[in-house]
Amino acid sequence: MALWESGQITNINTGLSPNDGSGDNIRDAFIKVDDNFGNISSFLNGTTVGFLNANITNALTSNYSTFANTFTTNATGVNSNFTSNVTAGNLIANTGLYSTGTTVLRGDTYITGNIVPTVGGVYNLGSAANPFGTIYYTTLFTGGTVQTTDAGQLVVHGNTTPGDVKDVGILGNISHHYTSNTYAFFGYQYQTNNFVYKITNEDSTRGNSVVYSGIYGNTQFGSQFLSNTATSVSSSTGALIVAGGAGIAG
Repeated sequence: MALWESGQITNINTGLSPNDGSGDNIRDAFIKVDDNFGNISSFLNGTTVGFLNANITNALTSNYSTFANTFTTNATGVNSNFTSNVTAGNLIANTGLYSTGTTVLRGDTYITGNIVPTVGGVYNLGSAANPFGTIYYTTLFTGGTVQTTDAGQLVVHGNTTPGDVKDVGILGNISHHYTSNTYAFFGYQYQTNNFVYKITNEDSTRGNSVVYSGIYGNTQFGSQFLSNTATSVSSSTGALIVAGGAGIAG
């Protein structure tokens, strides 16, 4: 690489005063001029050129530039390739920001758009070795399987404070069986202090989180085992309480 240095310029001796005979004669002066232009031409015709110290106050337009260290107020270009570190107060990408390697963000990252992978169902958010601590979201949509950790526990509404009156469970839209939006709630109901299955038109994810309306849904089991061994002494005690009639096929 050709490096440009101010010491490569051959200065012309202009003397102490006009026509005092102490400076270079015209022939020697123009030989130095010719040599200086030759040095500049040779430098600029090199395959790559480098500046040990360059202070550009207006604009630098270049197809390819290689810098060991660059400090700039504004940089505009079509393609930029940095093989080491880039430190910026604000990095603004009007069209896109692409990285073919590992991108490490050490501070908070704020976005005003979406984070969308280029291929669906391929890339992960976090990893088994480096999971996220806590993820806060408003709505979660998934088209696949939701898996828990090796503990095999799906914790819903964990670490709440005493006095919380929210119902805790799973709510799903089952409008395919009804003429309007209808939901099935499967979980703990604060109002009755029971584990319930309810059919309701109340979307408890949109404001009120207590499922107080609707009707209790039907359930079907292959076998059911009840662990309560209390002796039944009335129609409201015992392991199995039936509010209406009971039909037994076997």
